[in-house]
Amino acid sequence: MLLSHSMGCMVAYDVLWKFSRMSEYKHLWEHKVNEWLTLGNPLGEPAVKRSLYDSNEPDDGMYPANIRHWTNINAEDDYIAHDATVKDDFHLMLNRNLIESIDDQPLIQTFWKDSHTGRSNPHNFFAYLNHTKVAEHVADWILRA
Repeated sequence: MLLSHSMGCMVAYDVLWKFSRMSEYKHLWEHKVNEWLTLGNPLGEPAVKRSLYDSNEPDDGMYPANIRHWTNINAEDDYIAHDATVKDDFHLMLNRNLIESIDDQPLIQTFWKDSHTGRSNPHNFFAYLNHTKVAEHVADWILRA
């Protein structure tokens, strides 16, 4: 499992793309990440999509080809993940058989508060890790492995 949060989703996407598309990583082309779990994920944002490594690639070179299953979990009111779904943005990965599944989970409620300001921070990484839906997903993956 590859678990990423926020900007880490962008970094992970670009690294996965490089590992599955660039010739210097050809020895990795047969290897796939079984499960990519994205939390507080901004990849559905148009400006973010335009900044990804493959944004200027021809159609046949777009998208990582080394992910089996992608599960996306976002919190309600997460100010980074405005577009809480990715399946609609990356559906061509499915159409081109580059991935087996993309699953956008229903929005979760996080109750994390910033210790300095006392304000709610639904984007906080610990708020995601502390949520039962995220813990259940990780535990299910471990038990399947």
